[in-house]
Amino acid sequence: MKQELIYKRKILNITHSLIIILGTALLLCLAAYLIYGIFGVLFVLFIWITTIVSVSVFKPNVIVNLYNGKKVNYHELPKLYDLVNDLSKKANLEQPPFLYYLPTDEIIMLTTSLKSNSAIAISDGMLRLLNDDEIYGVLAHEISHIKNNDILLMQVTDIASRLVTFVAYIGQMSMIILLPVFLENLVFFWMLFLVFFFMPPITRLMQLSLSRVREYAADLDSAILTGNPNYLIKALSKINKIEVSIIHKIFNPFYKPTEPSLLRTHPSTENRIKKLKDLESFDFDEAVT
Repeated sequence: MKQELIYKRKILNITHSLIIILGTALLLCLAAYLIYGIFGVLFVLFIWITTIVSVSVFKPNVIVNLYNGKKVNYHELPKLYDLVNDLSKKANLEQPPFLYYLPTDEIIMLTTSLKSNSAIAISDGMLRLLNDDEIYGVLAHEISHIKNNDILLMQVTDIASRLVTFVAYIGQMSMIILLPVFLENLVFFWMLFLVFFFMPPITRLMQLSLSRVREYAADLDSAILTGNPNYLIKALSKINKIEVSIIHKIFNPFYKPTEPSLLRTHPSTENRIKKLKDLESFDFDEAVT
């Protein structure tokens, strides 16, 4: 049993996540400091923390309602409820997430809110596409996001990214207005202007990187919770085939997405499956979640 690989991946995921979050916080503080000094740093940190707390109290149905989601009870989807309860116990959650049904043919399963007040919404298209084992694997992935507080982590970086963009914009506008002051030192002006210009995209790239890291971590924990990485592997393979539109299949059978990996919120399906396949021979009864 190559237990070391599981621990190595977990430590790597945690370390990578911490570096990104700290890097985002440093960029936010730097942007504020360059404009308002230490007062600006304290002010944006106050706004950042206050916004995070405000967003965290949203109820799960706020986002689900955008998809016309309907909260379901045990008698409507008993099998799904049993799967969620089983995985929630394995993940040591205090309470299982609420379940919502999305009346759409789109392939959607999403998780909302925080660990203490979470919800999982699954679409009719997803229920029709996947069999029980595959749904079990995808549910384990979503419950892993809840267990790891990934939603909170993404909210933290998303809010920071927006604040960096706002502060950097103010910095650029202030420099243009005060251009006469910088006429004697245009080199410094352009250096500072470029710093403000590149801060937002750098922060956005860090945010996307964190999203990909948390996806890998949820994949790993899904394999541990279910005891079989093949459940999620098969689900990912099916979903990936559906994501390529029928039009592209008809007119361009060799079509592949051209979006650079740095700009994706999720790792490529091929990379996710490759990492999961490395776990196929493991004894997950000994794994620690």
